[in-house]
Amino acid sequence: MTPQVWPVIHVRDTKTAAANARIAQACGCTGVFLISMHGDDRTLKPVKAALNRLLPGFKVGANFLSLDCDQAVLRSIADGYDSTWADDAWQHTDIHQWSGSHPFFAAVAFKGSTYRDPHPERTAREAVARGFIPMTSGSGTGVAASISKIAGLREALGPDAPLAMSGVDVSRMDELAPLVSHFLIATCISKDFYQFDEAMLSNFMTKMKGATS
Repeated sequence: MTPQVWPVIHVRDTKTAAANARIAQACGCTGVFLISMHGDDRTLKPVKAALNRLLPGFKVGANFLSLDCDQAVLRSIADGYDSTWADDAWQHTDIHQWSGSHPFFAAVAFKGSTYRDPHPERTAREAVARGFIPMTSGSGTGVAASISKIAGLREALGPDAPLAMSGVDVSRMDELAPLVSHFLIATCISKDFYQFDEAMLSNFMTKMKGATS
């Protein structure tokens, strides 16, 4: 199966976000995630509205850094986002209060507070059992996750469960792409902190499709 690709837009302004989303759509991505790296989550809603007008049907997800994952998912559903990703621990959450059709990318040994999880395989299995998409990464923004880490999670989950990753070494796409169901990417397809590079994203998509064809 070809993984879904969701480039992550570090929101600076609506014009730049729209340019990034157009690149993502043109390259065949599933959608984009919006995040304010300054934690100013109020800026995301008007950007989402603009993207929905400009690119109808193209999916838009959110990461609300100022909210814990319970609040983030509820906000995301209320505001009409297509998916939610959160960096913090989610084990305290109650899946029954959430829409089952709303994808939630749940941090598993993800950069930040959950990174040093002593039992990431067990955590990933719990995420899948609760209807979430386990998502892991390298140790920081732009840091690639190791092949051994991704392979270990895939082995723990079995061949058909979802598994998302951020922090991708594109040169090792042949090994990575068969192991995951979703890529959330930014640094490896960007010319600076805020702007995607169409040639880099196109290259990413070509290599990914070649690795899974």
